[in-house]
Amino acid sequence: MSAYEIMRDLLVEKHGIPADAVHPDLTTSELGLDSLTAVEFVFDVEDHFDIEITDEELGTKTLGETATLVDELIAADGE
Repeated sequence: MSAYEIMRDLLVEKHGIPADAVHPDLTTSELGLDSLTAVEFVFDVEDHFDIEITDEELGTKTLGETATLVDELIAADGE
């Protein structure tokens, strides 16, 4: 399962976002997550993948861009 698919599942299961509303070109705010819930989502992603995402890395990325960042962080951790 890809990082994006796992992130989508986390949004659906833990944050109640309908699966058909989640698209890689959307940001968490465009999905209707407030700032606190968006931070909780980032913590969920970090916990699931055992990575750390800095605020500078995250910025206002779309879900697809964040999934790419997650893949890069996982690859860098494995080096």
